[in-house]
Amino acid sequence: MVSGLLNSFLIVGIAQALFFALLFATKKRLKITDVIIGIWLFALSAHILLIFIHANHLHLTSMNIPFLFTLLHGPFLYLYTNSLINNHEKIYFSETLHFTPFIAGIILSLFPFNMPKIIALAGIISGISYCTATLIILSQHREKIKNNFSFTEKINLKWLFVLSIGLFLIWAGASVLVVMNRFFYFSFNLTWFFIVIPVFIFFIGFYGIKQQVIYPDKLLDDEPGIETIPDESKPLGYKKSGLNTEKMKTIYETLENILQEDKTYLEPGLCLSDLSKKTNIPAHHITQTLNVYAGKNFFEFVNSCRVEEFKNRVKNKDHLDYSLLGIAFDCGFNSKSSFNRIFKKITGISPSEYTKSLKQHS
Repeated sequence: MVSGLLNSFLIVGIAQALFFALLFATKKRLKITDVIIGIWLFALSAHILLIFIHANHLHLTSMNIPFLFTLLHGPFLYLYTNSLINNHEKIYFSETLHFTPFIAGIILSLFPFNMPKIIALAGIISGISYCTATLIILSQHREKIKNNFSFTEKINLKWLFVLSIGLFLIWAGASVLVVMNRFFYFSFNLTWFFIVIPVFIFFIGFYGIKQQVIYPDKLLDDEPGIETIPDESKPLGYKKSGLNTEKMKTIYETLENILQEDKTYLEPGLCLSDLSKKTNIPAHHITQTLNVYAGKNFFEFVNSCRVEEFKNRVKNKDHLDYSLLGIAFDCGFNSKSSFNRIFKKITGISPSEYTKSLKQHS
């Protein structure tokens, strides 16, 4: 029998998973991502219950079943992330194929033979593969949002990065332990893992329930045949575009004039579609002009204007009653961390160092 303390962690994990699954199921505006994460949490509660039964040597019809559930978590992580990033409104049949190994394992469990070691190995391979795939699409997503938004807060999916890396490390650690046991006869007890289960479930439920829709409307630069991020390995990154250098120069000058005259960059939530509507320039033309002609993305373009605005206000001693952070917010930045990071990336120094240099030269 495992200790009462470890049993307590398992029971707490089951209760947490069911609680968060219920929260997702009762949301007023239920999205497909809510359905996916709700089912995942319910599957987690079932998995923990099976671990509890197995750990306490209670009756199980098949030893394979607790190990089979390890084949679910990678696909659920990937499916949730992919649906969130691409703003899916339903689950496609091709996506259900990710759960084929689990279904096949359930069918095989109906027959009188046990293969927990093989299934455990398959679970490790599945977990590492899906975590890697999820990290790849998250990296691509980070590049995509910088071509469409002037901010990244709440839409960069940092929590999913952390979750994916954490799960990857768990699977990688498990694979190392399996190798040590198989080839070096190193014995180990995985009951310590039960302690992190409630933390893991709370992380998924807490951040999942807070996650907002990333693309409320269809992105304007997602037109068929138009590449939004140029391929630097090719001389022509936008082969199907009719824009030449002269046209891009005109577009860029128009964008600069609009931003400087109307100070549109002061809007914290400014995105590509807003600027496209304001200038009557197709979004994919703006993206191509910024990427190819100016050598920057929409995020860098807008925030460079915000940094210049901040520098001018501090230099001209405007807003003397404001703190540096207050001025930054007034210039369109959303948070202290993003302001400091962007300012230092563009200028090479921090905001406080910049103000000190002004005082030294005054």
